Amino acid sequence: MIRQRSVGLAVRRALRRERHRIAADLHDEIGQAMAAAHYNLSLLEAWARGGPRDVRRILREVTRIISRTLAETRRIAADLQPRALEGKGFEPALRGLLKTFTRRSGAQARLLIEEGALPLCQDAQALLFRILQESLNNVAAHARARSVNVRVVCSDAGVVLSVADDGVGLAMAGRGVRAPGLGLAGMRRRVRDVGGSLRLHSAPGRGTRLVVTLRRREPLPGPGETAGR
Repeated sequence: MIRQRSVGLAVRRALRRERHRIAADLHDEIGQAMAAAHYNLSLLEAWARGGPRDVRRILREVTRIISRTLAETRRIAADLQPRALEGKGFEPALRGLLKTFTRRSGAQARLLIEEGALPLCQDAQALLFRILQESLNNVAAHARARSVNVRVVCSDAGVVLSVADDGVGLAMAGRGVRAPGLGLAGMRRRVRDVGGSLRLHSAPGRGTRLVVTLRRREPLPGPGETAGR
């Protein structure tokens, strides 16, 4: 049993290092190259303003394609290794998300972290960070909320993340419908892949509460797996 656990930890560390390397390559090499290409195309667009209409149209389309590809590359890199977690730690990274959310939406955001006996490994930190980021994006885009409360509870049983807003809810009919989309599907898939659960509680005009539970299914991580290591 001890040997199996040691092998499992070694595999997770190796996978984490590989994800970190791929994320860095995507951001530093491919991302920078596409950003440079985008800049050069914008110069070509400026020079071609008096040129043939077809040339200008093709340049605009290529610029849009590179912009979308650059955004997707950055998203994939962030999925592999959220850069906000590097050097900051879990709680400061979450508070940074809330600060950005408030600046963008104008809604007030509160964070409560209740720490128990279960240390969060880096994989769990990254997963919860991305879920909170996607949840806040959904609230800012659709909920018309005035406040959001975020709570993280860690215990021997596992970790629970809840995100509750006082917005319009998910089931409103007519214009301005707020409905689960691809972001929610992606969150469900990520949580399900690690054996967790995601639940939504919502009613028209009474806001929405998202609850993610990651259950403890094996012995606590060793020192190399604890938060911030």
